[in-house]
Amino acid sequence: MNNLKFIINRLKNKAKDFTWDEMVRILIHFGYKEIPGSDTRQKFINRNQQLIVLQDSTPKVSLKMYELEQIYKILTEENLI
Repeated sequence: MNNLKFIINRLKNKAKDFTWDEMVRILIHFGYKEIPGSDTRQKFINRNQQLIVLQDSTPKVSLKMYELEQIYKILTEENLI
C-alpha cells in the first residue's frame, strides 16, 4: 500500500517520469478495466462507465503531461484521490 501511495503522490505532483506501468497500476487499483482495442489507443473503463482513452505506450515510457492531467482530473472528479 505504501508503494501505491507513493505512485498516487507522483501522479498528484505530475512527475515528468510517470510511467505507463504506474498509470495502469493506479487505474486497476481504482476499479478500471482495460478494454481491448484494435488501434494504438488504450481504453480503460470503470463500473460507472467512466472512460479513459490514452495513446498506447510501451512500459517504462513516460506519459505525456496532458495524459497525466487527464487521469488526475478524472480520478479527482470521482473522489478517488
